[in-house]
Amino acid sequence: MRRLVWAVCGLVITPMLQAEEPVDYVRDVQPIFQKRCVACHGPEMQESGLRLDAVAFWKQGGDRGAALVAGKSAESLLYQSLIGEGDVTEMPAEGPNLSAAQIALVKRWIDQGAKAPLDRRDRVRLLGE
Repeated sequence: MRRLVWAVCGLVITPMLQAEEPVDYVRDVQPIFQKRCVACHGPEMQESGLRLDAVAFWKQGGDRGAALVAGKSAESLLYQSLIGEGDVTEMPAEGPNLSAAQIALVKRWIDQGAKAPLDRRDRVRLLGE
């Protein structure tokens, strides 16, 4: 009986824990930005003054200010643009929209604090080299 109780608890708790798994910027979010955003928001072109190819740039934001508010996806221009809400243009402007799963991943990442490690370009930019 005790084994049955633990098995049932495992079936209930495991999905809850998996749902709260932290989103990893490098593994999960950066590839989306690279594939779908950087062509217009990268080193060659910065539509609306926004770059998404390095952490220091998306933290800085674009012409309208911060691209995201860590922990608050609903207040983040980046998320609003992905879902076509607010007074921002729906993104990406060219090509198909991100999938629902990709948008949910970006939302979860922002809501979890939008954590990301600085890469070499970020360190150089922040140090003024």
